[in-house]
Amino acid sequence: MLRFQHELLADEAASSTAQFDIEKYTNLLLMPRNQNKNPIKAHAFHQNFIKKRIHMLSQTKGSIQKCWAAILLIPLLAFACGQIQEEQAETEPDLSTDTPREYATKISIDTIITFDPETFEESMEIVENTVYTEAEYLPVYGNCYNVMNDPEALHTCSFNNLMQEISSHLKYPTKAKDLGIEGTTFINLYAPANGSRFRGWLKTSSIEQVQNKAALSEAERAAYEALDEAAMAAWNAIPKDVYIPARIGDEPVTMELALPIKFALD
Repeated sequence: MLRFQHELLADEAASSTAQFDIEKYTNLLLMPRNQNKNPIKAHAFHQNFIKKRIHMLSQTKGSIQKCWAAILLIPLLAFACGQIQEEQAETEPDLSTDTPREYATKISIDTIITFDPETFEESMEIVENTVYTEAEYLPVYGNCYNVMNDPEALHTCSFNNLMQEISSHLKYPTKAKDLGIEGTTFINLYAPANGSRFRGWLKTSSIEQVQNKAALSEAERAAYEALDEAAMAAWNAIPKDVYIPARIGDEPVTMELALPIKFALD
């Protein structure tokens, strides 16, 4: 291809001179073929190219320049197309595989103490567990079997069942009611993957929502503590073994989540 381009450039240089004679130049191109004593009857590719050169020389100068420009642009266009394809390959996302979502986790360290009544000996084992703080399906409390495959509806059903059970045991502390104290206590819930009992403990006291804690009186502080105690008392009173563990796909996982218990006066 490079040799052909050089020959085309030579044709252009020759045709641009004032003394250019197309007939003599054509005979010059055909001379190697005419001097062959044993001409080949079969068609040859280079002879076809000589024919194209003679045809181009017979055209006007403007047409010749356009043809040469088109031929010389072929390698540049091929290079540009290659660059565009590489850029598209780099920028377009790879949709050939679906990457599974990663859910947030943390490590929980549990200490298990066992007692042997025959030997009166105790043994201690430290267990490290992966606890999920996010999951595809949250723990299911109560009867939600009609929405088991709908994560959003399942969460709503489970939360409503749990709050209804807690509300039936929740009592607004008198000292908080008398002072007009409202607040939200957060309980940390721990739902094991093996389906054993829910565990819960105080996560955030209701007093944490007060901006100016220093201005609170002792009675007001005692009222916020009473809200926390009432929330934990209600939690301790409900059944804790009527739930289905959290899931990612079909795999049960241990999950920890915060449960808000709100105290509000009418």
